[in-house]
Amino acid sequence: MRGVLQRLLLWTVLLGAVLPGMTGCASRTSLTGEPYRLTMPALETALEHTRVQAVQVDGALRLGFVNDNEYLWFGVSPLDVHEEDGVAIWLTELHIHERLRRPPRRARPVTVLDDDEVAVILRDMIGWLTPHEPEQGLALQLRRRELVSWRDEQGGLHILPWPEVPPSVTLVERMDDRQLAVRMLSLLQDMNANSEAPLFGPMLFTLTPDQPGALGWIYADPEAGELLYVLSPAEGADAREPMLRVSLKTLDRVVVRSHFLTFLKNPVTTVRRLFGHVEDAVVSVARRGPEAIDPQAPLHEGPGMDLEAWEHRLDALTGHHRYPGELTFLVGGDVFFPELVERIHAAQKSVDIRTYIFDNDEYAVQLADLLRARSDDIRVRVMMDDLGSMMAGLTPPPEGYGPGFQPPSDMVRYLRSGSAVQARRVGNPWLTGDHAKLTLVDRDVAYVGGMNYGAEYRYHWHDMMVRVEGPVVGRLQTEFDRAWAHAGPGGDLAYLIRSLRLPRLEVTEMPDGMAPVRVLRTRSGQREILRAQLAAIASAQRYIFIATPYFTEPDVINALLAARARGVDVRVVLPGEGNHGVMNSANLFTANQLLAGGVRMFIYPGMTHVKAAIYDGWASFGSANFDRLSFKMNQEINLATSDPATVSALKDVLFMPHFAISQELLAPLAWTWSDYVAGILSRPL
Repeated sequence: MRGVLQRLLLWTVLLGAVLPGMTGCASRTSLTGEPYRLTMPALETALEHTRVQAVQVDGALRLGFVNDNEYLWFGVSPLDVHEEDGVAIWLTELHIHERLRRPPRRARPVTVLDDDEVAVILRDMIGWLTPHEPEQGLALQLRRRELVSWRDEQGGLHILPWPEVPPSVTLVERMDDRQLAVRMLSLLQDMNANSEAPLFGPMLFTLTPDQPGALGWIYADPEAGELLYVLSPAEGADAREPMLRVSLKTLDRVVVRSHFLTFLKNPVTTVRRLFGHVEDAVVSVARRGPEAIDPQAPLHEGPGMDLEAWEHRLDALTGHHRYPGELTFLVGGDVFFPELVERIHAAQKSVDIRTYIFDNDEYAVQLADLLRARSDDIRVRVMMDDLGSMMAGLTPPPEGYGPGFQPPSDMVRYLRSGSAVQARRVGNPWLTGDHAKLTLVDRDVAYVGGMNYGAEYRYHWHDMMVRVEGPVVGRLQTEFDRAWAHAGPGGDLAYLIRSLRLPRLEVTEMPDGMAPVRVLRTRSGQREILRAQLAAIASAQRYIFIATPYFTEPDVINALLAARARGVDVRVVLPGEGNHGVMNSANLFTANQLLAGGVRMFIYPGMTHVKAAIYDGWASFGSANFDRLSFKMNQEINLATSDPATVSALKDVLFMPHFAISQELLAPLAWTWSDYVAGILSRPL
């Protein structure tokens, strides 16, 4: 048990840098066309037979690899840096162009710690940071585990995974991995300052042999107040499943489940989705360009659209009303997932999850284990898109898998195994899917947004969920119940019965602290989200802000160009490092087209998966991308409101930070013929 705890501490506490990573299918690796970071499989293989040494030369780190008395030394190249509580945090990578046979004589040795030494130091540090009062816990939101440390009545220190923590422990403080690393380095600095001679010099934690392609080493220098995260070489695609196995799994799901079996229970919606494809193909032939293009049109300085009249127009456009609700924006996986885990722990009656992807990486399995444990006491229902979850499960997360971890091959079976979890797959006729992300706890609180269940959303990507409370949760619960019935054996018939139970509640008076919230959907035969967005673009007078990871819908692109021509301030944020090569190329052409029409284009540094928009004070946000699949074919859920406080909050927590840290395009992006081909391939998406 002691050895397991040591390994757990070693791998969870130190992994604190959010690494840039993508999985692309083809074509462009990033929107700007910059190449991936260096990969060195040969060096990674060689590291298995070497030991690592480290020195400090004029304050700079040098790593040496020793094998049979032969030495090879490398420097490190900085990739990114920021300061937090007086500590400089660097993200670096091995610099192979700077090779040395031996370091200079003035080099200062750096202590290289082995696993046992690291575990002892980490346990001591966590002990110093843990509250001294008994049963008061410190929650550690870490890369691979959610740990809690606390003391018992005798003062003994305990560090356990969250599901194993006794109910008597009360969480009084929370730290993520980076905050913990900073606090630990600050402690070492204080101890050095209070001692006649420094107790702690520079230290290197070596992690590479167990985790290729991610964090190889962590270098801590208490004297300089620096933390360096050093990327090790990556193995590339060796960890992916063999192509034959992928093809067979895809054939099973796409042909057998998503068409034959799905058609048997859902004949109406399956045929309707096929007609949707045909309809859009016919319409695209006759589609015209934008009404006008004027990139130099002066910005409109008059009032924005009449929001009260706009909401009445939406009542007629969508055929349903608004509901009272309290909305809280949760930006980032480190904000959303810890809260979600707490809610699941505290649930008294039920947890309902509807997601596009329930991944099979370590974090997703940890969430699945929590749901399995809670299913002994409460009702737990999970539905996931079949093809989306399968494709996500074929590729490991950016940091790879931990030592000894074997991802489950089927998350539905894993959730059901040895538990009372009810889990269902959603089929994919004609390559459409259930892209909605909706989680409900005790029918009292809901979460809607862009995040799926997996490590990318917890640690790597920029994304947003919205906590929803109030009567509108009942409306969202009905949406879940209807989708759950449709995914079950009753199919279309069960879907119809559930649809007839939809409550009708028109807002007349708003409870204090709540706002009128509208639920918008894309589903078979209904395109509420697209119709609302197009109407909002046509009505906007002052400004339009949009953030989306995928932007290919030509009707929206043309409408935005026309809006800019009449003086609307139009701004669009796209990811600099999308997760699909084809969609990166498609975004390139969209960015160039909008830029030529006077739209201000912002490139977010990394992968942003947020889907949100504001039109003159009316906001829409949720699961729908600005592409054909989300607007016309998939199942999607967005929320919308014109409440001034809510819209202002969305600006403050999302759009203003986006504009501040993104790179604004001032000239068209360069493209290649492969981008052109990929752009053509992306048109059906």
